[in-house]
Amino acid sequence: GLNTVLLICWTAISPLKWVRVDLDSYDEYDRAKESAGSCESDDPSVPVIILILLAAVNVLALLVTNYQCYLARHVPSDFNEAHYVTITNVSLLEVFILGVPILLVVNEEPSIQLGVRSFIITVLCFCILLPIFLPKFLRQQGKQELNLREAWKQASVRSGMLAVNPQ
Repeated sequence: GLNTVLLICWTAISPLKWVRVDLDSYDEYDRAKESAGSCESDDPSVPVIILILLAAVNVLALLVTNYQCYLARHVPSDFNEAHYVTITNVSLLEVFILGVPILLVVNEEPSIQLGVRSFIITVLCFCILLPIFLPKFLRQQGKQELNLREAWKQASVRSGMLAVNPQ
């Protein structure tokens, strides 16, 4: 809800506009050989402020969720998904801590940045969906207390992609 309000405010106050800039290479007819485009705001301070507010709101939501999981840690396991929500939160935090610096490093390379962003989004989706749905699928099959390693091992055996280290 609050993310939507902040993004609507950003769009209303200082909407992004597509700007294309010619790079320094021109042909013999003075036409640009290369150009680069990006979305820019009229007031450069507005996106910074909104992004800081968005980050604060989402970090606060993450902290509140972790606190709620901590309070729910003694609820009986039939009704308790706090463990899986905690796994999701820790995974999201890890992707954030690793992904933001990498995005900052590849900021000047659009094709690499696209690949990194796509990878981060894919990992975020897996971090959210696997801890939530994988235990339900396993429980549905009658396997009440499998750990995550055993679940991955069984999933890889079923799909024919077994790569197990002998231990």
